[in-house]
Amino acid sequence: MIRRLIVVAFITAALAIGAAPALAGWVLVTSKTVTVNITVTPSPIVYVPGTPDHRRTVAAAVAHPAPHPEIFALLRPDLLTPRHVVAQVTQGNIPVTVNVQADPTAKYLHINVNTPSFNAGYGTNTYTCAYQVFAYFPYQWKVDDFVYGSTTSGGGTFPGYNAPTVSDLAWLAEGLTTSFVPFANGGVANAQLAFSGNAGQTETICVDLQLTVPNTVGAGVYNATLEYQLLYY
Repeated sequence: MIRRLIVVAFITAALAIGAAPALAGWVLVTSKTVTVNITVTPSPIVYVPGTPDHRRTVAAAVAHPAPHPEIFALLRPDLLTPRHVVAQVTQGNIPVTVNVQADPTAKYLHINVNTPSFNAGYGTNTYTCAYQVFAYFPYQWKVDDFVYGSTTSGGGTFPGYNAPTVSDLAWLAEGLTTSFVPFANGGVANAQLAFSGNAGQTETICVDLQLTVPNTVGAGVYNATLEYQLLYY
């Protein structure tokens, strides 16, 4: 009888160790961020000199080239008409680079960037498998994503913004989703499901990015940091 009780107790303890912890709801394991950096360049306009006032205007523009948009306040636009325009350079490409923050828990969650930099122009730009997100955990798990530092206060800056303003940066998980979805930008409480897995399952997902650059975006450097969180149940 004593031996039987000991054996039963041992089996029960082993089952308890092998089972998932008895915790309520989803529990955060770790998080990883990836930052998209965007440099926007202006589209310069060239005018032909005419009157002395026009020549002074053009000389001022040459003396203060981009990126000094404040000079346009001194150019006296009333002196420049469509007949003075001799050329307008089309919008140049927008260099985009992706930076990944180091994560000591990479065996559970990490991001591999496939293209360290790429270009974008005004309008819609699509990047196939811009980076890969790897996830694994011994128990049932999921990966959520959102724009790091975002809130529900509205406004914000290009390209992530704050909810309820829709982000200009969208994502698609290859093999799992079929259309681009704007990144959730209402903080961690409003994070969206990126993908999930069963206990002990390993997944590596290619993430396609879609960036929309409005014509209202001026010259400057912008960025959006995206956070991926691994949680288990």
